[in-house]
Amino acid sequence: MSKEIAIKFENQLSKHYLQTIKDLLEEQEINPQQFIHMAVNQIKRNSRLLQVFNKNPASVFSSILTCAEFGLSPTAQMGECWLIPYGNECQFQIGYQGVSKLMYRNPDVQNISSECVYENDDFEYELGLNPTLSHKPTSVDRGQLIAVYCVVRFKNQDPIFKVMNIDDLRAIQTLSKAGNRSIWFTSKDPENWMSKKTCFKQLCKLLPKNLNMSKVIAYDNVVEGGGSMRLDENNHPIVVDQTKTTASIFEQAMEEDNSEEPLLPGLDPKIKSAKIHLAELVSEETTKKYTKKEMKEIKDKFNEEQVS
Repeated sequence: MSKEIAIKFENQLSKHYLQTIKDLLEEQEINPQQFIHMAVNQIKRNSRLLQVFNKNPASVFSSILTCAEFGLSPTAQMGECWLIPYGNECQFQIGYQGVSKLMYRNPDVQNISSECVYENDDFEYELGLNPTLSHKPTSVDRGQLIAVYCVVRFKNQDPIFKVMNIDDLRAIQTLSKAGNRSIWFTSKDPENWMSKKTCFKQLCKLLPKNLNMSKVIAYDNVVEGGGSMRLDENNHPIVVDQTKTTASIFEQAMEEDNSEEPLLPGLDPKIKSAKIHLAELVSEETTKKYTKKEMKEIKDKFNEEQVS
């Protein structure tokens, strides 16, 4: 069965998305046929990705086209980006090597480095007008991980660095969709690449960045937070942010409200009178806000109509 699904995937990718991939890779370093070969092999080698394709092909194709959009290899071996099966979704996630690759496209960037700091290392840094950073790893037992830092050196200006301690890193980990179930701080990530990438992404906020750099980090942030890969009406990859807003939380609460009180005429039908005082929290979901005076007028009119 897996073989048939893999053949179906390869045929659909070549038939429907070859020209799109060629267009996306026109100014990149990857040959389109080579890219398709890498994508097909990556999907074939992962039975879970084959299952996702069988149930939700759009998320797989969107993730692959996103790789092409940024000129990143879709193979896990390169470490530039990852196609991660999550339930019935395929998630695009950029890797540390991918962020570095995009950053090195800036001709002013000379060197990028990121290191882990352990409790027995000799480590000091200062911020302010004259920032400094010094790190001497110990040659014996280094102890527990306490921080990660990233440094970008430029050709014609002073280097810029970012330091994140273990609490900073764990705080961002909890915001990801996988949370504590992710590979952060586990044997599956012994070099702490997830932490290094996180620090690198935070540092990128302080750097001059081209459009691709901004967009790919925005994609990665949304996907890590629970967003989904989709294709628009033109088969272009998009990321849908499925994070619950105040409005969606309010709407859910309204659905759970068992009140049988009738709707007041003139009110937005999405709002029950029992919860009208919360309308100001969901302005993006309603067509109008109501003051206390307006509420009184509407209610008086309602009572008059009931009497008549």
